[in-house]
Amino acid sequence: MRFNVAPAPIQWLWVGRRDRRAGLFAQQEWALGRRWQANLGARFDWSWLKRSAISPRIAVTYKPANGTDLKLMYGRGFRNPSSYDMYWADGFTQIGNPSLRPETSDTYEFDIDQAFSRRLRASASVYHYRVNGFIEQVFTAGGLTQYVNGDRVRATGASLELDCALPRAVRLSSSLAMQRATFSSTHVLPNSPGQVAKLRFAIPLWRERFIITTGLQALGQRQTYAGATVPWVILPEAVVSAAHLAGGFEFSAGVRNLSNSFYRDPAGLTPTVDSVIGMGRSYFLNLTWHSSADKVARWD
Repeated sequence: MRFNVAPAPIQWLWVGRRDRRAGLFAQQEWALGRRWQANLGARFDWSWLKRSAISPRIAVTYKPANGTDLKLMYGRGFRNPSSYDMYWADGFTQIGNPSLRPETSDTYEFDIDQAFSRRLRASASVYHYRVNGFIEQVFTAGGLTQYVNGDRVRATGASLELDCALPRAVRLSSSLAMQRATFSSTHVLPNSPGQVAKLRFAIPLWRERFIITTGLQALGQRQTYAGATVPWVILPEAVVSAAHLAGGFEFSAGVRNLSNSFYRDPAGLTPTVDSVIGMGRSYFLNLTWHSSADKVARWD
């Protein structure tokens, strides 16, 4: 139910269709000799109102040498549409679609993990995803928006990660991912960057009670729903954090978009705006307290 109380009572939506859901997951692992390992799992999701599905997972790992892991994985998943996607209809901007079906995905991935030493580790992966029944928002003939099961999506990419422990407990980590996600019509998926790169330095202070982390994140060009191109952007940040303080407190504070760079992000499907200005320099502060009972539960 959704309604306005003021300035005048208006009921926008009333949906009286309740749902009940349940899930069951099982997994089995086998050691096939000294160097081979297999992992098989499956999840069953049941829904009284929507559709049910079985999602299998399988992984085979081969260890040709100490510190080297090769892994081949396959998985199938699904996502039921939300009640908002199916039933929201205000009569002005959007209409519902009670016949909306789940979207399913098949994922194929090959990973390599290599420990060169106690201080240096690298990993690489290549993958291919297939999404069928992709849930997307479109304009109807009447100019309203509606969620439908649209085009198929295909994504292929590769990633590389590097983690290095430097002297004085300084840690350096970096990653680079390159991908291409398209519809079956070969049009590039909106808001899907072709390149994503990250660089992080973590510097401990005062007997490692505090950690200062500085980093960069780079996003490649992205397409909007209207077909325009949003330029690439580099966003630096800095964070100071402390855990296990007196009294069970944890603390973190930092600055995002440290350079106050101007950039735009693709917006949702609207008739007038296809991108919005990204957040400029922003500050945040987090303070978390854990009770003694939480500590005992965690340590146990």
